[in-house]
Amino acid sequence: MSDHFRSAFSLANKAPHALSSSKSINIDTIVTILETILLFENLLFLYTENIKFELTPWVLSYIGGRNMEKKLNHLLADLVVEYHKLQSFHWYLKGYHFFDDHAKLEEYYDAIAEAVDTVAEDMLMLGFKPESTMKGFMALSTIEEAKNKEVTSEEAYEIILKDFKQLLDEVKAVKALAEKDDVYVTSNLMDDYIEMFYKANWMVGQEIKRPHFPGQDNK
Repeated sequence: MSDHFRSAFSLANKAPHALSSSKSINIDTIVTILETILLFENLLFLYTENIKFELTPWVLSYIGGRNMEKKLNHLLADLVVEYHKLQSFHWYLKGYHFFDDHAKLEEYYDAIAEAVDTVAEDMLMLGFKPESTMKGFMALSTIEEAKNKEVTSEEAYEIILKDFKQLLDEVKAVKALAEKDDVYVTSNLMDDYIEMFYKANWMVGQEIKRPHFPGQDNK
């Protein structure tokens, strides 16, 4: 390597444009400097190659963790909005099925409230930061809020079925990511919610099919 540098700089040293009348190039000094730089670059390359294999799992874990936190906060926000939506339907329900469905809606929002608390605590155990403000929930949620107006059982259940199907998809997505990242506690927790929403979707779907008295919910 030194001979290669010396040959190159010997030619450069003889070139008229590379010389001044009062100074000459010290080839040995320049070669030493270049060899030192080259050695440093080689050591740096080897160092970065070695730490790359140590950092890669950590980086991937960090990225996976950020994705998990994002999905869990999205789920948490949708659960919070759904809780308030079910509570609104519970308050504003009207029609023939009021006595039965008023109680059923309370059962659903109690179950959702418990899920909100459990998901938030699961996030904290994982070292994540669960959203806790209504402004933050509304920014993250993709479930539409209820309106301050009366609803019939049919109207409420049709909306609830759509929301529960969306929540089921979100829970499945969290489950898949938890399995990929070996986050077994979260994965097992999502199993409970998958079962809950599958059953709720089936029951609400059957309720919508139930025969009604003509015009009962249109008054």
